[in-house]
Amino acid sequence: MSTQTFARFDSVERRSGFYRQAATSEADKFRQNSADSSLCFDLAEIVDQGCGLYHSVNKLDEDWRTMIADRRCEYDSALEARLEKLYHDWLGTSRAVLDIYRAVESQYANFGYDLAQIDDLHRAVREVEGIFTKDSGFFCSDKFVELRDAAIDDHRGGNTTKV
Repeated sequence: MSTQTFARFDSVERRSGFYRQAATSEADKFRQNSADSSLCFDLAEIVDQGCGLYHSVNKLDEDWRTMIADRRCEYDSALEARLEKLYHDWLGTSRAVLDIYRAVESQYANFGYDLAQIDDLHRAVREVEGIFTKDSGFFCSDKFVELRDAAIDDHRGGNTTKV
Protein backbone atom coordinates (compact mmCIF):
# COMPACT_ATOMS: atom_id res chain seq x y z
CA MET A 1 0.00 0.00 0.00
CA SER A 2 1.43 3.36 -0.94
CA THR A 3 2.19 6.11 1.51
CA GLN A 4 -0.17 8.32 -0.49
CA THR A 5 -3.08 5.93 0.13
CA PHE A 6 -2.43 5.93 3.87
CA ALA A 7 -2.23 9.73 3.79
CA ARG A 8 -5.64 9.85 2.06
CA PHE A 9 -7.14 7.64 4.75
CA ASP A 10 -5.65 9.88 7.44
CA SER A 11 -6.91 13.03 5.73
CA VAL A 12 -10.45 11.74 5.32
CA GLU A 13 -10.48 10.53 8.92
CA ARG A 14 -9.44 14.01 10.11
CA ARG A 15 -12.19 15.59 8.02
CA SER A 16 -14.64 13.12 9.54
CA GLY A 17 -13.63 14.29 13.00
CA PHE A 18 -14.10 17.96 12.00
CA TYR A 19 -17.54 17.16 10.57
CA ARG A 20 -18.56 15.37 13.78
CA GLN A 21 -17.31 18.29 15.91
CA ALA A 22 -19.15 20.87 13.80
CA ALA A 23 -22.39 18.89 13.93
CA THR A 24 -22.10 18.43 17.71
CA SER A 25 -21.47 22.15 18.16
CA GLU A 26 -24.46 22.98 15.99
CA ALA A 27 -26.68 20.59 17.96
CA ASP A 28 -25.57 22.28 21.18
CA LYS A 29 -26.35 25.72 19.74
CA PHE A 30 -29.74 24.50 18.58
CA ARG A 31 -30.61 23.16 22.04
CA GLN A 32 -29.74 26.56 23.53
CA ASN A 33 -31.55 28.76 21.00
CA SER A 34 -34.37 28.58 18.57
CA ALA A 35 -33.56 28.64 14.90
CA ASP A 36 -32.25 31.91 13.60
CA SER A 37 -30.49 32.92 10.42
CA SER A 38 -27.00 32.26 11.83
CA LEU A 39 -27.97 28.72 12.90
CA CYS A 40 -29.33 28.06 9.42
CA PHE A 41 -26.17 29.50 7.84
CA ASP A 42 -24.00 27.25 9.99
CA LEU A 43 -26.26 24.29 9.21
CA ALA A 44 -25.93 24.96 5.48
CA GLU A 45 -22.15 24.92 5.86
CA ILE A 46 -22.27 21.64 7.79
CA VAL A 47 -24.58 20.04 5.23
CA ASP A 48 -22.14 21.07 2.51
CA GLN A 49 -19.27 19.64 4.57
CA GLY A 50 -21.17 16.38 5.05
CA CYS A 51 -21.88 16.01 1.33
CA GLY A 52 -18.24 16.67 0.48
CA LEU A 53 -17.04 14.19 3.08
CA TYR A 54 -19.44 11.55 1.77
CA HIS A 55 -17.99 11.94 -1.73
CA SER A 56 -14.43 11.74 -0.33
CA VAL A 57 -15.16 8.54 1.62
CA ASN A 58 -16.91 7.03 -1.38
CA LYS A 59 -14.01 7.92 -3.72
CA LEU A 60 -11.46 6.56 -1.24
CA ASP A 61 -13.45 3.32 -1.01
CA GLU A 62 -13.77 3.06 -4.79
CA ASP A 63 -10.08 3.79 -5.44
CA TRP A 64 -8.92 1.33 -2.80
CA ARG A 65 -11.15 -1.46 -4.12
CA THR A 66 -10.00 -0.73 -7.69
CA MET A 67 -6.37 -1.01 -6.58
CA ILE A 68 -7.16 -4.41 -5.03
CA ALA A 69 -9.02 -5.60 -8.14
CA ASP A 70 -6.13 -4.41 -10.36
CA ARG A 71 -3.70 -6.23 -8.04
CA ARG A 72 -1.84 -3.01 -7.28
CA CYS A 73 -2.21 -3.76 -3.58
CA GLU A 74 -3.29 -6.55 -1.27
CA TYR A 75 -6.56 -6.57 0.60
CA ASP A 76 -6.08 -5.29 4.15
CA SER A 77 -8.80 -6.02 6.73
CA ALA A 78 -7.57 -3.12 8.88
CA LEU A 79 -8.17 -0.68 6.00
CA GLU A 80 -11.57 -2.26 5.41
CA ALA A 81 -12.40 -1.64 9.08
CA ARG A 82 -11.24 1.98 8.76
CA LEU A 83 -13.52 2.48 5.75
CA GLU A 84 -16.47 0.94 7.56
CA LYS A 85 -15.82 3.21 10.54
CA LEU A 86 -15.64 6.24 8.25
CA TYR A 87 -19.01 5.34 6.72
CA HIS A 88 -20.50 4.54 10.12
CA ASP A 89 -19.26 7.76 11.74
CA TRP A 90 -20.39 9.79 8.73
CA LEU A 91 -23.83 8.16 8.87
CA GLY A 92 -24.35 8.88 12.57
CA THR A 93 -23.25 12.48 12.18
CA SER A 94 -25.35 13.01 9.06
CA ARG A 95 -28.44 11.60 10.77
CA ALA A 96 -27.90 14.13 13.59
CA VAL A 97 -27.49 16.94 11.04
CA LEU A 98 -30.74 15.91 9.34
CA ASP A 99 -32.48 15.84 12.74
CA ILE A 100 -31.44 19.46 13.29
CA TYR A 101 -32.62 20.32 9.79
CA ARG A 102 -36.04 18.75 10.39
CA ALA A 103 -36.41 20.89 13.52
CA VAL A 104 -35.66 24.12 11.61
CA GLU A 105 -36.95 23.12 8.18
CA SER A 106 -39.43 25.95 7.70
CA GLN A 107 -36.98 28.61 8.89
CA TYR A 108 -34.26 27.15 6.69
CA ALA A 109 -36.44 27.49 3.60
CA ASN A 110 -37.72 30.92 4.66
CA PHE A 111 -34.15 32.23 4.96
CA GLY A 112 -33.60 31.10 1.36
CA TYR A 113 -31.06 28.34 1.88
CA ASP A 114 -30.54 25.84 -0.92
CA LEU A 115 -32.56 22.71 -0.33
CA ALA A 116 -30.68 20.75 -3.03
CA GLN A 117 -27.79 20.08 -0.63
CA ILE A 118 -30.26 18.75 1.95
CA ASP A 119 -31.69 16.44 -0.71
CA ASP A 120 -28.16 15.28 -1.58
CA LEU A 121 -27.44 14.55 2.07
CA HIS A 122 -30.72 12.60 2.39
CA ARG A 123 -29.82 10.53 -0.69
CA ALA A 124 -26.33 9.83 0.61
CA VAL A 125 -27.70 8.75 4.01
CA ARG A 126 -30.11 6.34 2.31
CA GLU A 127 -27.25 4.94 0.22
CA VAL A 128 -24.99 4.34 3.22
CA GLU A 129 -27.91 2.84 5.15
CA GLY A 130 -28.27 0.46 2.20
CA ILE A 131 -24.59 -0.45 2.45
CA PHE A 132 -25.08 -1.43 6.09
CA THR A 133 -28.35 -3.29 5.50
CA LYS A 134 -27.96 -7.07 5.49
CA ASP A 135 -28.94 -8.66 2.19
CA SER A 136 -31.70 -10.61 3.93
CA GLY A 137 -33.23 -7.32 5.05
CA PHE A 138 -32.76 -5.61 1.72
CA PHE A 139 -33.91 -8.30 -0.70
CA CYS A 140 -37.19 -9.12 1.01
CA SER A 141 -39.88 -7.25 -0.89
CA ASP A 142 -42.70 -8.98 -2.74
CA LYS A 143 -41.22 -7.80 -6.06
CA PHE A 144 -38.06 -9.83 -5.41
CA VAL A 145 -40.14 -12.87 -4.45
CA GLU A 146 -42.05 -12.54 -7.73
CA LEU A 147 -38.80 -12.23 -9.72
CA ARG A 148 -37.31 -15.24 -7.95
CA ASP A 149 -40.42 -17.34 -8.61
CA ALA A 150 -40.48 -16.28 -12.28
CA ALA A 151 -36.80 -17.18 -12.66
CA ILE A 152 -37.40 -20.62 -11.11
CA ASP A 153 -40.38 -21.20 -13.41
CA ASP A 154 -38.31 -20.12 -16.45
CA HIS A 155 -35.52 -22.48 -15.47
CA ARG A 156 -37.86 -25.41 -14.90
CA GLY A 157 -39.57 -24.66 -18.22
CA GLY A 158 -36.24 -24.81 -20.08
CA ASN A 159 -36.32 -21.10 -20.92
CA THR A 160 -32.85 -20.34 -19.56
CA THR A 161 -29.40 -20.89 -20.95
CA LYS A 162 -26.39 -22.14 -19.07
CA VAL A 163 -23.69 -19.50 -18.68
